[in-house]
Amino acid sequence: MSLRQELKKTSNKRKRQEFLKRGLILAGVFMFFIIVIFFLFFIPQLRINNIAIAGADGKAAKDLENEIKSILQNKYYYIIPKDHLFFYPRDEIEALLEKKFRVQKFGIDKDYPSALKISISEREPWALWCSAENQGKCLLIDRDGFAFENAPLTAGTAVLKIIDARNSNPLGKNILPEGDFSLLRFFIEEIPKNIDEKISSVNIKASGKGFLIYFKTGWYAFIDNETDKDKAIQNVNLALNNSEIKDKRSKLEYIDLRFEDKVFYKFK
Repeated sequence: MSLRQELKKTSNKRKRQEFLKRGLILAGVFMFFIIVIFFLFFIPQLRINNIAIAGADGKAAKDLENEIKSILQNKYYYIIPKDHLFFYPRDEIEALLEKKFRVQKFGIDKDYPSALKISISEREPWALWCSAENQGKCLLIDRDGFAFENAPLTAGTAVLKIIDARNSNPLGKNILPEGDFSLLRFFIEEIPKNIDEKISSVNIKASGKGFLIYFKTGWYAFIDNETDKDKAIQNVNLALNNSEIKDKRSKLEYIDLRFEDKVFYKFK
């Protein structure tokens, strides 16, 4: 064999060895990444095994915990577990909480090494909204007029009842536009303070613009969404203390407070 042939043979052998060496290095790197990925995604210590929910009552918290666990049991692309603390589907859990009308605010935090902490602020019942067509169909509403839950049958006498003549189902929505409800709430809270009376119920007229506030002594005040707050309070005080009404309040049917400089009233 000539010198040239030997050199060529040696060169080819070196190339094969170099190629094999590089192949082994790449295989080692690949295996390293596979191990790292396996460690990151499947290590038990980083899999969520506890969901702590604060701010909800026992049954609601347990139901919510089960719903979140159901989400975490799934996998990304049928392979990667969703219950990993670093890669859990926060957007899916947020979407679930946003569908819970009773939940007003919430926060989601990681609690290392393997837990989720969910804090919830629930809406507080302020009144009952009831359909005029079916007063057994009632919803709980909060102070902002948001209808968040079907009312239990026992809630009828516990909170103020707002009876709506419109054919609607406001669950998950505000029963009135924000400004209209704010005005109505003002009168519900302020008129009783000024005249020393208690409200029995409130009616929303079919137009959605007029409101009747019924008092336990048997009469009602008529307001609408354009009634001036301050003047209406002054006018109802003047009317009830006027000699024409003061001694006949038991016979009073209504006082109309919709007009700034006039007060209309009627006896039964």
